[in-house]
Amino acid sequence: MSFGRGLPDDVGAEASFGASDLVDGRTEAESQFSRELLAKVFNGEGVAGVAAALHRRTRMPVVVADSIGRVIADPGWQELALPFASSVPLGAQFPTAEHGVVLPFDGGYMTFVRPAGDIVALLAVSDTAAMTGEPELRALQSACVAVTMVMVRERGVVEAELASRGDLVTEVLEGDMVRAQSHARMLGQDLSRAHRAAVIVPRAESELLSLEAALRRMAPHFGIHSPLLALREGVLVLLTPVELNFAQLAVLLGDECRTSVDIGVGLRRSADELARSYREARLALGLARRLGWRRHVVAFEQLGVWGVLAANADGESLRDLTREFIGPLVAYDNEHGMELLKTLGVYLSASGMDEAASELSVHRNTLKYRLQKIAAVTGCDLSDPDDRFQMELAFRAHMVVVTMST
Repeated sequence: MSFGRGLPDDVGAEASFGASDLVDGRTEAESQFSRELLAKVFNGEGVAGVAAALHRRTRMPVVVADSIGRVIADPGWQELALPFASSVPLGAQFPTAEHGVVLPFDGGYMTFVRPAGDIVALLAVSDTAAMTGEPELRALQSACVAVTMVMVRERGVVEAELASRGDLVTEVLEGDMVRAQSHARMLGQDLSRAHRAAVIVPRAESELLSLEAALRRMAPHFGIHSPLLALREGVLVLLTPVELNFAQLAVLLGDECRTSVDIGVGLRRSADELARSYREARLALGLARRLGWRRHVVAFEQLGVWGVLAANADGESLRDLTREFIGPLVAYDNEHGMELLKTLGVYLSASGMDEAASELSVHRNTLKYRLQKIAAVTGCDLSDPDDRFQMELAFRAHMVVVTMST
């Protein structure tokens, strides 16, 4: 962006303002304007009220944008060119901008609401024939203070609502549906619609908070304006009634947070069965990671036989199957420091001996010895189709049981 004319000598020097700046106007007119802005803030008229007051005071077109470059108020602006790129985070466009400092641009002046850390808003006025100098610039600074106060107030409300949404997710997943339904009505959430649970996991658990913030920012672009999100058991949980493109979401979140992002997705279910959808999402992602699947998004409905086994994972017959065929291998590995169970899994999923040996980084003869040892420990010959089927089913059942128990 190119900048135009300079500023009056004593304007734009301060980097921050407090509420007292609104009541210490240098002229009676400025003091009156400050009182008007305070009234807008405390009467709940918000950013739109402040922008309208600034427009009336300066007789200049005004535009206000939020942190991601969306226009939230624009009295009188009409078809004028914006001094920022739409829908691009302001922090990326103006990385060195300081709170409250007025800067010129070709066509007017702008200032930033940046009380701490990220830019949360931009205010700009178009320099027209109505411009007389310093009073308008001071009015812009006063409006910046007022918008800061609005943002702080609204942020408190938003943070309380976000916490409430997290509580609602917890209530739903823990089966407290009486409280959840009441809570949902207060938050304007419709639990009568079927939802999916998704679990979203970054490369490192320390990145969960930044991932949550990024997802909240992106959610409206996916048609979710009040996302039900909660941090739970080391993952970010999303409950959504909207059919999302989770593959696209994983890519965008990864780009935004500069990390890899994996997503497990449960089935669409009624509110009183969302705990089950959550378990399905965790299972899908857990299996993908445990089995080394190279996918960033895994949906439970794509699991096939794995999903069938998971549906019966609490049954005694499935556990009996794993104890009979897999139990001896686990015991042998623990006693002798071998990797027979891992060898079995790789061999069953490989297309042949050479691929399995390469995957395990062992010689073909070593693999052959291990397979003979598996046969001796379990009594199953993997070259026999029936025995191989039994072992493959038992191995898959074991992986499901282990994943669901962690």
